[in-house]
Order: sequence, then structure tokens, then C-alpha cells
Amino acid sequence: MNQQTICREKWNQAKVWFQSDLGRSVYESELKVIKNQLESCFGYNIVQLGTVCQESLIKDARIKRKFVLECGPTALNGTSAQSYFQQLAIKNNSIDAIVLHHTLEFEEDPHAILREVERVLVPEGKLIVVLFNPFSLWGMWHVYLHIKQLVRHQKPILPSPGRLISQKRLKDWLSLLGFNYSKSEPALFRPPVNKTPILRHLKFMEKAGARYWPGLAGSYSILATKRISTLTPIRPKWSLRKKVMGSRVPETSANLVTTRKKFKDKNDR
Repeated sequence: MNQQTICREKWNQAKVWFQSDLGRSVYESELKVIKNQLESCFGYNIVQLGTVCQESLIKDARIKRKFVLECGPTALNGTSAQSYFQQLAIKNNSIDAIVLHHTLEFEEDPHAILREVERVLVPEGKLIVVLFNPFSLWGMWHVYLHIKQLVRHQKPILPSPGRLISQKRLKDWLSLLGFNYSKSEPALFRPPVNKTPILRHLKFMEKAGARYWPGLAGSYSILATKRISTLTPIRPKWSLRKKVMGSRVPETSANLVTTRKKFKDKNDR
């Protein structure tokens, strides 16, 4: 089983989960946050890496040319293409904004994806990253499903089949790659209950959680900006080297032979 097949299975598994009642609730909550952060994105080209629903997350962006890339051949609404996320077929400094909706949790090497994102983004380009929060009820539920999978040797449907990434760790990665952290928005304060009536009754927890306990949100979204290098190269000042041997003429091999001859003639006399 090659890497592309494994990647496609993970994304297909996520698409099945996001079609459930709980998955739709997660998608709607995160879509509101992404729309708010897309208001800060301008330019000519925007790219979304990976999709979990048939709807594009960037369809309402105020950028004319929109591209959706997937690791599988599934076609979606709008422009769609197939590409490895660790090796994007995009030239350097050509994209104005990129959206990663749980993309880093599905791939084996999230660092490689972030390096590719930094390469293709223009200076002052925007990056929107959405991930599950490991320090929340959703994070505990994720760990429980993994333990259940190991004990019963089953493959439960997970919202994210990979390892969850904390907000602090993501900020450290982005800082090392030269990104400025702009703002973070929490989402998803309702517990992971897969029943529509209960989710509707707990809808009040979204506003209350954003106000009183934002750090315990089920997911978070970070808006980052690619920094422009402000270093100005300064030419070194040319200066004469200090005198090392004084004002006397340095002795060469010819001068040394002449001096020795004069000293010998003087002694002979």
C-alpha cells in the first residue's frame, strides 16, 4: 500500500465522519471561524489543501482565483487538482492565502507541509490553520477512540486519524518558519455527542465557552502571516591595514644576502 493510497483512505474516513450529525455540527462551527479570518485575506490566488466535505471552505473568499487540492482524485465544486501536500506543484511566492482544515492531522509529516506552505506563499501571505485541541473534551474523546481501537482491534471512525497538535506547538513551528502569529479563534464548545436534539439544546455553550473558557475549545483556528525579511545588507567599510613592521623596509631574501656579505667583509678586516 503506497503513501497516496493511505492518504486517500484517511481523507475518505474523515469525509464519512463529517457527514454524521456530530460532524456537520463541527463543520458549521469551524466554517464560521474560517469565514471571519478570510476577511483578512486579499490577493489573486487562494488554495485549500484537503477537504472533508463537498463544500469548499474558500468559496466566499474575496480572492478571484480559488484552488482546491486533494491527495485523491475526488472532484469538488470549483477548481480541484491532485497533489502531494509535501511536494506541492506550485512555484515559489505565487499564492496569497492558504487554508489547512485539519490537514496537518492527516499527514505523516506536518513539518514538510508547513515548509511547502512557506515556500509557495508570497511575502505577507496569509495562512489559516484549523486543528482539534488536545486539551479539551474532544481531545480526551480522541484518545479514548484510539485506545478502543488498540484493545478491540477495530477501526472506529475518527474525526482525525492522526496525532493532535497543541496550539503552543503549532505557534513554535510557525515561528521557526518565519510566520507572524496574528490571532487565534476558538470553536466547538459542545461535547462530542452524536445526537442532533442534544446538540441543539447545548447550542448556548458556543457563546458561553467563547467568553468564559476559550482555552478549552474543541478546536482552534490560527491566522498567521509570512514575514518579509527587513535585513538590509551593509557593505563593509574599506580601511587601510595597520602597520605591522613599522616604517623600516622589510627584509627580503636579496637584502638579507647583502647584509650578511657586508657583515662578513667587516669581520675579515
